[in-house]
Amino acid sequence: GRVQQVALVTFLTVSFKKNPLGTYKQHDNAEFPASFSATYIKQVLDGEEILELDYMANIFRVNGEDMLETYRQNIGG
Repeated sequence: GRVQQVALVTFLTVSFKKNPLGTYKQHDNAEFPASFSATYIKQVLDGEEILELDYMANIFRVNGEDMLETYRQNIGG
């Protein structure tokens, strides 16, 4: 059978830890290795939010369900 193609969009808020200039050789592909730390991630699959994770705002949702609801109630938030 056929498989339908759907869009997967990923939003990231990142801070670079290392950002070297990379290497370049004539007639070769340039490589720019960098490492980063993500503080916010959101993934939307075919228009539906499947993941949202925000370390700074204490948000963690999977398929729209708040996974930290009990935690926030326990700390009085």
